[in-house]
Amino acid sequence: METAESPKRTGLRRRWLARCGFSLLLTGAVAVSCAGPFANWQARSRIGRRDLREAAWWLDVAQDMAPHNAQTQFLRARVARLRERSRDVRRHLILARELGYDTERLQREEWLTLAQQGQIDVVVKHLGPLLADPGPDIHEICEAYVTGFVRVRMHDKAFELLSVWSQDYPASPRPYYLQGIIEKELFPESAEKRFLRVLELDPEHHQAAFELAGLLLQRQQTVEAFRYFRRAEAEPELLVRARLKQAQCLRLLGRTGDARATLDDLFRRRPNSPEIAVELSRLDLADARYQVVVDRLTPFVERIPKHVHLRRLLGAALRSAGRVDEAETHLLEAQRIVAALLEANKLKAKLTPGPESVPVRHRIAEAQIYNGRPQEGLIWLMSAYNRNAEHLPTLRSLVGYYESQGDSESADYFRRQLLQFDQPDQVAGN
Repeated sequence: METAESPKRTGLRRRWLARCGFSLLLTGAVAVSCAGPFANWQARSRIGRRDLREAAWWLDVAQDMAPHNAQTQFLRARVARLRERSRDVRRHLILARELGYDTERLQREEWLTLAQQGQIDVVVKHLGPLLADPGPDIHEICEAYVTGFVRVRMHDKAFELLSVWSQDYPASPRPYYLQGIIEKELFPESAEKRFLRVLELDPEHHQAAFELAGLLLQRQQTVEAFRYFRRAEAEPELLVRARLKQAQCLRLLGRTGDARATLDDLFRRRPNSPEIAVELSRLDLADARYQVVVDRLTPFVERIPKHVHLRRLLGAALRSAGRVDEAETHLLEAQRIVAALLEANKLKAKLTPGPESVPVRHRIAEAQIYNGRPQEGLIWLMSAYNRNAEHLPTLRSLVGYYESQGDSESADYFRRQLLQFDQPDQVAGN
C-alpha cells in the first residue's frame, strides 16, 4: 500500500541514499577520479534549473571527492552569485584561478556578477561580445544583464534583451519568468500570461507558481491562488512563504481555524518572522485578543520600527484595549511612512531616462531607505549611480548603505570613488 510522505522527509531520504550509494559505487582510484566530474555535472544541471540547494549539495560531494578541483570552485562562485553573496563569489573565483581554471571564464563570471549587482556602467560594453560568443552561458549572460538593467531601472534595455532571448530560445522558461517579474507591478495581466507560459514549459517551476498565485490573490481569485500556493510549496526555499500565503487565503475564505493552525505551526518554526506575526495578529484582532497582539508585536516594532503593518496592527490593538495615546504614536508613524513612500512614488512619475534625473532618483532612494525599504532604496541608488557615477550625494548614500549592511568591501569601493570626486573645485549641487 502506498503512503504519502512529506517532501522534506522524502528529500532527506533521497539525499542519504544518493550519498551512500555514490560513495559505495565510486571506490577505487579510477572511480574516485571520476567522482568529482560526475558531481560537478550534477551541480551544473541543477544550477541550470535554479535548484541551488541541490546544486550546493552536489558541490559538497565534488569537494569531498576532489578537494582541489578548479571547476568545483568556479561552480561554487556561480551558486554564490545567484544567491547574491558577493564575498563568496570573490573567494571562490580566486580559488578557481589559483587552481588553474580558464581565465576567460573567470573574467566572464566577474562581469556577470557586476552586471547582476546593477553596476551596468562598468560592464555594459562587454554585453555585445558576450552575446556574440556566449559559449555554454547564454542563459546566464542574459539573466545577469536583465537583472542588472532592472536594478538600475533601465527597463527598456531589459525588455529589449528579453525579447531577443525569448525569440532565440522559445523553449526556455527563464526569459518568460523574468518578463513576468518585471511586468507584475505595471502590467499584471501580461505578467499572468508570462507565468502561465513558464508553467507550460516547466510544470515544476515553483517560483512561477508562487508569483502567479500572488497575482491571482490581488484579483481576489482566492481559491485559484490557494491552489498555486500549494503547488509552490514543493520548493523547499518557498515552503514557509507559500504556507504563509495559504493561511492568508484561508482567512479570506473564512476558514479561520485552518488559517490559525497553519500560522501557529509557522510561528513555532519562525518566531522572528514579522510577516507571520502580522498575519497571526490579524486573526487575534478579529477575535478581540488585543493584549496577545500587543505582547507579540511590541518586540517586533522595537526591532523594525519602520514596518508599516506592524505599526498599524499594534496601534489598532492598543486603541481597542483603551490605550489611546500609545496607539496614536504608532498610527501616526505608520501614516507618516506611508505618506513618504507615496511621495516617492509621485517622484517616479517625473523621471526621465537620462543623467538629469539623478537627483530625483537619489531622493526616491533616500525615502525608501529611511522608511524601511533598504533593498528598494539600493536599487534606486544604483539607478542614479549608473547615470552619473560622480554624483556626490549618491556616493555618500552608497557608502552609508553598505556600512549599515556590514559590507566593508563595497563601502570601501564607493568611498574611494567619493574621495576621488569630492574635490574643492566640484560644482556645487552635484
